[in-house]
Amino acid sequence: MDKDFNWIEDEELKELIDRFNAMLQQESWSFFDVDDFEILIDFFLEFQDVEYAAQAIAEAQRQHPNSNAFQVRSARLLAAKSKYYEALEQLNELELTETPGEEIFLAKGEIYSLMNKHELAIEEFRKSIPFSESPEEVYAAIAFEFENMDDYTNAILNL
Repeated sequence: MDKDFNWIEDEELKELIDRFNAMLQQESWSFFDVDDFEILIDFFLEFQDVEYAAQAIAEAQRQHPNSNAFQVRSARLLAAKSKYYEALEQLNELELTETPGEEIFLAKGEIYSLMNKHELAIEEFRKSIPFSESPEEVYAAIAFEFENMDDYTNAILNL
């Protein structure tokens, strides 16, 4: 499995991806810290590279079995595979066992949005606002959901 990621301009990200790719190609082992794995997984999910995201999550869980950092990303991977109910179940369990925070609520909102359950998406996005470092992004997501419901007045009010 060889992918060309030469178009990436961020040198640190490119180095991480190249190192991960080399590890997979050579079937060798290379250590990545939790933050490195989070960056890799987020990148692969953002560009909908489900196969690489799955491999990164599996390796992250092997290298850091006691870390809960990858559970939300695992749920996002399930959603990328259109396994929405499994993803929501995983996030609901996580919400019960961990201190709920922005990442869980945003992920649930994104999944409900993919399911065209806009009211539920808005509800989850609103739950994330008190935890958010960028509430303006959350309000934009809420506005987008209202727009999807053809409720342009509320969409504008949330911008």
